[in-house]
Amino acid sequence: MVMSKLRQVGIVSDHCLDDFGNNNRCTPSPYVIPMSRVRHCVECPKCHTRYLVGFSPYRNGSYLMPLVEGGWEGWILYCSCGKPPSSSRWNSTELKMYAVSDQAHGLGYGPPEEIVQAEGSKRHSS
Repeated sequence: MVMSKLRQVGIVSDHCLDDFGNNNRCTPSPYVIPMSRVRHCVECPKCHTRYLVGFSPYRNGSYLMPLVEGGWEGWILYCSCGKPPSSSRWNSTELKMYAVSDQAHGLGYGPPEEIVQAEGSKRHSS
């Protein structure tokens, strides 16, 4: 079995425009609040670690396997919290949207305190 490494990449600007419309490096305002990213996640039912879909395999040894190669219909999460890994099955209708902290986004997973369900995000009913 071959697992492809998937990474989601974002572009962050380190430039800003001056009064003349020129791109110049500048220091961000201390009053700017870091924006959370909103992503689809699954949660291990045993340890409650939340994993961002599309970041598998994860640095902690967990991984998310699609039920169909290249498909978005469903996945099996193998969480490294158990020996053997704890598994749970997810389908696309069970995904919820979460606001993800910068640290959790960098890892691709995190605790519920760093990956919080986004307002208005409910499980879809089949």
